[in-house]
Amino acid sequence: MSRYEVLKKSFIAGRLLEVGEEVEYSGIAGSNLKLIGGDDAKPDTGALVDGASGDSGEVVTNTVISGSGDTVDSSLEALREQYTQLFGKAPHHNMGADKMRTAIDERRKELAI
Repeated sequence: MSRYEVLKKSFIAGRLLEVGEEVEYSGIAGSNLKLIGGDDAKPDTGALVDGASGDSGEVVTNTVISGSGDTVDSSLEALREQYTQLFGKAPHHNMGADKMRTAIDERRKELAI
């Protein structure tokens, strides 16, 4: 296991880790982790995450999702714009892409577009 410093607030191995905390991690480190050690320190690139078998293809990612809305997918923004144009109002802020596509398709059928 290698020792890492947390660079961004991350959820790793079932725990929420704050910036600056140190963690021992046997998986492949993402950009949120910085290897602690000298120049000769090497990350464990061949190690598996607890519970993962060698041929399962399981991958662990350390993704921090911003609640500010700045990281909204551009295709989701395009769907919201289409929804607003067809219905004359913005979709509910929790409406998912699949539900928006369905509503847009139904509205287009009604309007024969």
